[in-house]
Amino acid sequence: FSTIQAEDLCSAGVCRPSRLRSCVAWRQTAQCSPQGRRESQSDRDCDVLIEDGQSGYCECSDGSRARASSCSHDPFTCKDACAAFERELCTGGWKASETCDVFGPRNPAKDQGCREVVTPGVAGYCECGMGRQIRRSSCDIQKHQLEPLVCAEACAEPESLYQVMMIDRDATDQELKKAWRELSRKIHPDKIQQQASKDTDEEAAALRFAEIRQAYDILSDPARRNVYDSGGMALLTKYDRERGNVAKAPDLQAQTELPLETLFHGANLTLPFERRVVCRGCDDYGIQHNPARCSQCRDRCPDEYINVKVRLGPFTLDQKQRQRSSQRCRSQKELLQFFVEPGTLDGHVITFPGMASQLPAAVNGNLHLKIIQRPHDTFIRDNDDIHTTVSVTLRDALIGFEKHITHLGGYDIKLQHPGVLKPGTVARLPGEGMSKRRDSAENYTSSSAENDINQDYPLERGDLLVEYKILFPDSLDSTTRNFITEFFPS
Repeated sequence: FSTIQAEDLCSAGVCRPSRLRSCVAWRQTAQCSPQGRRESQSDRDCDVLIEDGQSGYCECSDGSRARASSCSHDPFTCKDACAAFERELCTGGWKASETCDVFGPRNPAKDQGCREVVTPGVAGYCECGMGRQIRRSSCDIQKHQLEPLVCAEACAEPESLYQVMMIDRDATDQELKKAWRELSRKIHPDKIQQQASKDTDEEAAALRFAEIRQAYDILSDPARRNVYDSGGMALLTKYDRERGNVAKAPDLQAQTELPLETLFHGANLTLPFERRVVCRGCDDYGIQHNPARCSQCRDRCPDEYINVKVRLGPFTLDQKQRQRSSQRCRSQKELLQFFVEPGTLDGHVITFPGMASQLPAAVNGNLHLKIIQRPHDTFIRDNDDIHTTVSVTLRDALIGFEKHITHLGGYDIKLQHPGVLKPGTVARLPGEGMSKRRDSAENYTSSSAENDINQDYPLERGDLLVEYKILFPDSLDSTTRNFITEFFPS
């Protein structure tokens, strides 16, 4: 199929000029494999949307076969697949970077061929047809969960929307907008017409711009981006068709214990955790034909539930039916980065959208992280106020005293009492308690992590309440007893 024919179209990493292929038809196959038995009665025209659940390939006008697919794939038309065929060829193999920055200096000595296995821990990109690049932008294995890569396999897979926009999967909204502006300037149809020449294929450029426009429209919509991240275009198509009525994976509950000092000051924190993720493209067919990329995806995903129609007498009922999943899953380590605002309450919940364990054909659930306040040896919290107890000798309670204590914030506080101190006295120090939260104790999402704890927060604070505990002696000798009797009449 497409990866096999790459060597016929390209020599020494140089491909013949791009030309827009036309489509002949979709060729259906059996056994959920594009190499399965032909089922010609189910062939489709070029403009028909090939939905998830069908296997086969697109026959193009030059005899090539594009988008060889198992039953698990994003929806597509063969017209688009044949037009994009050359982009799915590996033309230049692996292009290595000198550092962990894919945009940094190149290191040609470490380049690899289209069919060589690129091990985790190196940065660079696969060079595919029509200038397409599949980038690995960091060699931080712990952060990015990198896997072995074969450029011929990577190029043969349909482009993700992130690859279309040439951004990372965790790109921010600002990075997405910047990519859109840059690509629009380069590939907008008006600009292509101005530069038209014999080497410019205006029809191919217009098709590419439409793809970029669609990718930006989807990724700039938070709800649709979450659906796409959960199940690709197949799930997004269902989401749009059924107006959001799609299955959702369960939410995940977690908690972390933090010291009172952290809740007082606020902090930017990073917390490691593990979750189950679906290996896209590693179903029963993909795990055989993409062995390098699917090498860590040997565990079968949990059983799936599909809607089936059951006939009961004159009635037809919709019923959920459990079936064995053809998809593969694996455990993935993640790093949660979040901001704990000064004054955060015990029991507060931070929500990380789409970060729960994944299920095939379901929108990702949310991860809810509960903040647990660790008990403190000296201070007790009461909402925005802080309580502490200070011991005072009987002598100081009678004649007055001056003491110094270390505040929860790490600074020194002077306590004074000029006269007689009565048992149970509580001193209130205004503004020396916890910060009063700007969110009014409502739960907030992980987007709060964009805050910087070094900002000058215009926050009010609660009070510090100091309860004095007078230390009475366990017993008195005769001299002390006589002294008290003489100078402290009843």
